[in-house]
Amino acid sequence: MSIPAPLRLVAAALLVAATLSGAAAAQEVTGSLSGAVEDQQGQAIPGATVTAVNQRTGSSRVDHTDGKGNFLFTAMPPGTYTIRVEMPNFRTVEQKGNVLAISTRVSVGTIRLTVGLGENVVVEAEGNRVNTEETQHAGLITSSQIAQIQTKGRDVTSLMRLVPGVRYEDTVESLGESFGTLVPQVSGMRRDWNHITVDGVLGNEVGQTNRMAQNINLDAVSEIKILLNTFRAEYGRTGGAHIEIVSKSGDQQYRGNAYYYGRNEHLNANNFFNNRAGRDRPRYRFNTYGFNLGGPIPGLNKGGEKKLFFFYSLEAPITEKPGNLLQWTMPTERERAGDFSQSLDSAGRLVVIRDPLTGQPFPGNIVPASRIDPNGRALLNVLPLPNTLDRNFTRGQFNHQTQFINDNPKLNNILRLDWKPSASDSLYLTVKDWTSDQRGVGGTGGVTAGPAGWGWFNAHYDNTDRTYSLSHTHIFSSSLVNEAQAGARRQSENFRPVGEEDFQRLSRQGAGYTLGQFHPELNPIDALPKVTFGGSATPNPPTSPTTTASSGTAAWPGSTPSTTTSPGSRAATPSRAGSTSSTSTTRRARASPPPPHSPANTTSPWTPTTRSTPAIRSPTPSSGITAATARSTRSRR
Repeated sequence: MSIPAPLRLVAAALLVAATLSGAAAAQEVTGSLSGAVEDQQGQAIPGATVTAVNQRTGSSRVDHTDGKGNFLFTAMPPGTYTIRVEMPNFRTVEQKGNVLAISTRVSVGTIRLTVGLGENVVVEAEGNRVNTEETQHAGLITSSQIAQIQTKGRDVTSLMRLVPGVRYEDTVESLGESFGTLVPQVSGMRRDWNHITVDGVLGNEVGQTNRMAQNINLDAVSEIKILLNTFRAEYGRTGGAHIEIVSKSGDQQYRGNAYYYGRNEHLNANNFFNNRAGRDRPRYRFNTYGFNLGGPIPGLNKGGEKKLFFFYSLEAPITEKPGNLLQWTMPTERERAGDFSQSLDSAGRLVVIRDPLTGQPFPGNIVPASRIDPNGRALLNVLPLPNTLDRNFTRGQFNHQTQFINDNPKLNNILRLDWKPSASDSLYLTVKDWTSDQRGVGGTGGVTAGPAGWGWFNAHYDNTDRTYSLSHTHIFSSSLVNEAQAGARRQSENFRPVGEEDFQRLSRQGAGYTLGQFHPELNPIDALPKVTFGGSATPNPPTSPTTTASSGTAAWPGSTPSTTTSPGSRAATPSRAGSTSSTSTTRRARASPPPPHSPANTTSPWTPTTRSTPAIRSPTPSSGITAATARSTRSRR
């Protein structure tokens, strides 16, 4: 028997998709319809013809009742079906409105036929039917419910809160968030245990499974099903909830819409911290554009029966969101030149600078220019000058404030094709594409994996996710159905400076930094070394607060800016090109040491901060050791 050419192409496509699928193996999303046929006396009617018709697409499946009058349709796509039962010498019965959800077993009950000719009996199913065939405890959100419910960020995870057993959380700001949206906790279990599939393909973020990264906009979602517990055998992999999402498909009618959603800072009040600092409302823009269309593909459907359908959806959220208002202590212009004669601590006392060689204060509290290392000064000059100098407001806790606006254009494209080439075959193909480009700085509320929030340079954080899924169902007989599925998914992320000006800010040449490197070949972009400014773990002598150059990178709440990625952000550093040269200039804190519960390497704008000091050059550094290392060695004696 020869195989039709279209099916040979389908088989080849399935083979390729299966080869590419890897760990993204597709999972079952279809369900089953079952029932029984009896006469008026309650006797089973074997051999009755039962037809299940999809009310949206018009596609149909035919089965016959067995010797006990039962019928079963397996591997049925989610949708609303009409069950039509025909038998010679009996009136034809049609039962409409039978809803089949994702991966659900639905029983339509017992259909009774009456003796007669030439008349049809039509029954409309209404209300919620108690499904005696299903043992799984699950919550379902339909497309009609999605259309009637508004969410601020238009992210599918916000709708999951409607299901009993799902923890209520704040709605997300925008589709996809940064590199995926946090999935809510279900039935008290960890987020990481949740398993998400979109059209049968894994949707969890690759690096952090507590996020959903295969993004799909709300107008493209047909159903959301959350399996809470008592899963069937085909569900595994994790011990948490199974969240299944199915995309919309085209039907016999052309349907589509275009939309826009907007948010603007002029419609919002300023927050408390901006008002306290005398700052205007920061720029806050969320502009979401969308469009979708579905229906039969024109020109390819021949005859009266439509067999090929499409659905396409596009959503483009373009956001401009301010980060949190951050406060820092930056070196003043006098301090960069070694003049600490006007440097006061939070109590208004002079910060005494001591010579690391003699332990005595510098005359006039001024470090001689000959003792300031030019590379140490170059690193200090990377930091911006203070912009908030009113001590009546700062109380000596900080002298610099930043609040950057981060730009994040996103784009979500979804295409689905459904094809029924014959009465025994049905296929669907989905292609999903997601891109997100964050541009700005890091810090609290800033760019994922971005540079420190004091404004060293602006960076891109690109996140993409592309998914392909393919399903083919073939009916060999009423008792033998084969369903083949395959999926492939690729997720990527990239971090880079926004422009040439930003690139120069992080380069050694741009900063005028000339200290040698052990392995310059590992730093092809000539990036500055990792530098940490923070308080020493060694407490100050009880005489007076002092600041002394010393080695180490220990910091406590109140540390000044670091050129590394902000704590808690996704791992990435501007100097990640592999530079092995490292210069660390840290100071003893001028305030009391941190309490035992204070975490190390954290930054708080509400606690006293340390003041940076130019690296003090040792007159005779040891041979083969950098000047910074020699100074550190002397200061520890």
